[in-house]
Amino acid sequence: PIRKFNCDGQIAPLSPTTINNQFTLTNMFSIGNTIYTTRSGGPAAYNSCTGALIGTMCLNDQNGNPLPNINGIVRSQWNWGLSYNAVTQKVYATGVTSPRQSVWVFTENQLDAGIAGGACISPLIPLGTTSVINIGDNFLPNNIEDLRGVVSDNAGNIYVTGWYAGNVGFILKYNAAGQFQAATTTSSSYQLTCGIIW
Repeated sequence: PIRKFNCDGQIAPLSPTTINNQFTLTNMFSIGNTIYTTRSGGPAAYNSCTGALIGTMCLNDQNGNPLPNINGIVRSQWNWGLSYNAVTQKVYATGVTSPRQSVWVFTENQLDAGIAGGACISPLIPLGTTSVINIGDNFLPNNIEDLRGVVSDNAGNIYVTGWYAGNVGFILKYNAAGQFQAATTTSSSYQLTCGIIW
């Protein structure tokens, strides 16, 4: 559930919860009076004043199949990353493991249309077939165990976090077109990299 705080930092009202999204909630953002949250099939939108569900958006897997809405505790059923950049006016989302392990990027207008029942959005950066990734490649390396946080800078570059086998954390950088640009060096000193902010 999502709870609302008043200006004094107190939960108000105490009951009921402001929003009961009924799905694994990992990230959220707001635009105006709408709160957008992660959901297994795609982002969901809620009225921030009433908590009412406005609608949900459909995301495709890399094969063009819509992701199902499943309220599960299995990582393969989670979408994790969700962020919005007001400068680029784009939304960024990630799925944790296959078949969701991808990066989606779409405009605020596509978000609104999707929430209203519009077309499903396909990934900009799908999971690749190799762990070797070179500058300009348009895929994620296939040795990622968990893909987690996602954010963009004001130029539209995309940064994703997660970890490889053995819990070795990483940050990968892609340009606005979804082409790989750079990666942090891998080190066991940072593990289980779950989030990133800009």
